[in-house]
Amino acid sequence: ASLLSSANGTFNNGITNQGRLDIASTALTMGGSLAGAGSTSLLSGSAVILNTSASSYSGAWDIKSGASASMTAASNIGSGSMNLDGSLVLQTSASGDYTWNNVLTGAGMLSVTLASDDDKFAFTGSTGTAYRGTLALTQGVIELAGSSDNNTRTLAKAALLVGSDVEAVITDGVNKLGNLTLEGGTLNVASVGIAGGNGGLATDYISFMDS
Repeated sequence: ASLLSSANGTFNNGITNQGRLDIASTALTMGGSLAGAGSTSLLSGSAVILNTSASSYSGAWDIKSGASASMTAASNIGSGSMNLDGSLVLQTSASGDYTWNNVLTGAGMLSVTLASDDDKFAFTGSTGTAYRGTLALTQGVIELAGSSDNNTRTLAKAALLVGSDVEAVITDGVNKLGNLTLEGGTLNVASVGIAGGNGGLATDYISFMDS
């Protein structure tokens, strides 16, 4: 195992990881390339900005409880799985919809801010159904379209937090979520009760909060 440890600063060197990379840093920006198929762990207490060019990286990520990271694009993490027990902030800089393709597990928080409140965030079938954390959307749109919908499947054991600049749209089917929190955002159920509409929501717990 290799340990990348730095109190602060920017690490711009390229890394090829074919084993295990543990990162322990309180304020680190990773700005170089990342390649390989080894695992990368952010240890508890770490705070890392991922500006990496990791399009050719297929290794697994493990963000430990008490660790935090931020990213702006899918190319910052590559195609590998993400176990998230800490926190990960995704804040896109370019307008357009964002699709999360990585396998997602863990009980941590994925906080997403898209460039425009009209941009859509979506999971794919590859994301899986094991995530038990919180998807906190602060800007953008998420659609829920029933039990076979990828967004609904991913959030079946997780929580969805709808921020003030977010619209959660129920388009079809019964959508079973772990928990739902409306923090100033909009829950659009326009398809419910109209001709041909078949939208619904089921959740263990729902809360309403001031934004």
